Amino acid sequence: MANRKGEKEMLGKKWKTISLLLFVFVCLLAFDLTTAARPLSDDEKVRLYSTTTGWKNEVSYKSIDVSFKLKIVMHHEAVRKRRQAWDELVKELSKGGGPSRIESTGIASPDGSDTRLIEKRIRTANLLNMRIDSILFANKEKTETKSELTSVNTGPGKDSLCYQINHKSKQVSIFDYRQWPGRKVLRFGKVDFPIILMDIRRLCNSESYAKSSKNKDFSYKGTGNVDGHVVEEIECIDPNGIVKYSISLDTQDWRICRKIVWHDNISGLVFKIVEYKQFAKAGGSGELFPHLVTRRYFDKEGKEKKVETINITNVAIGLPIPEEVFKLNVPTGYTIIDNRVKE
Repeated sequence: MANRKGEKEMLGKKWKTISLLLFVFVCLLAFDLTTAARPLSDDEKVRLYSTTTGWKNEVSYKSIDVSFKLKIVMHHEAVRKRRQAWDELVKELSKGGGPSRIESTGIASPDGSDTRLIEKRIRTANLLNMRIDSILFANKEKTETKSELTSVNTGPGKDSLCYQINHKSKQVSIFDYRQWPGRKVLRFGKVDFPIILMDIRRLCNSESYAKSSKNKDFSYKGTGNVDGHVVEEIECIDPNGIVKYSISLDTQDWRICRKIVWHDNISGLVFKIVEYKQFAKAGGSGELFPHLVTRRYFDKEGKEKKVETINITNVAIGLPIPEEVFKLNVPTGYTIIDNRVKE
């Protein structure tokens, strides 16, 4: 009798343990279901659509003046593939009497990686005239330079032109006017990348929504944390369930984007992650603008192949820029090469 009583007690303990485990499993399952991605509500679509209004205001900006330091690090395998592509290009060029070698633009490191250090200042007026001053350094101490370039668009029109000053070779090359994407610098920390902007305006505006737009849709993934800030993560998904990209918006202000994760169109694997940090007010407009941008690129196997770090040292939006900045001013002793198409 004592043995049977003991067996019943042991069996009762086992059932209690099993019941407890089942209870925990059901709770975890219920928690997972509540945090799973869901379609955006109508209110959330309105809120997301409102983030695109800032883009309309940017088009009317009279000027942009941004200075930044760019550090690009390419890992060993990416460097090897790039050099292999260069070797193949050199062979093709040499057949036609072209250069026998192409000089690397990077700084070699002992671990096999390649680093490029660049400083740039971009100035644009009315998003038409533009000037880019760029320095590519030859060493990490920045005591030597590989190239120093000034590129200027004098604006569209009959007498407009584009010229590039190479301060190392002391040459000035003149071209016909070229359309440069001057507004790209304004996209830092915003959701108005062309693809994302178009999706938001199509999928979140009930007036322009069309059945043909159902090749994508937005879903609310939940909350997360980027650089100590609470964000709300929104995914764009195609009908096959593949995530196209996800955007992490500041929970207090969806106009501030703190992270974008880009996925491959076919495999769905991540190929680029962009993070925006250290937001501060820009001169002139006073709007929040990130002063640290990090871009990480991945290969088809998910391995990191390149990292770009952009430290923005100065940004002014809407302040006047002197007209002399965009005028052709050839330094003494420089050779002029006219590449314009002759009519």
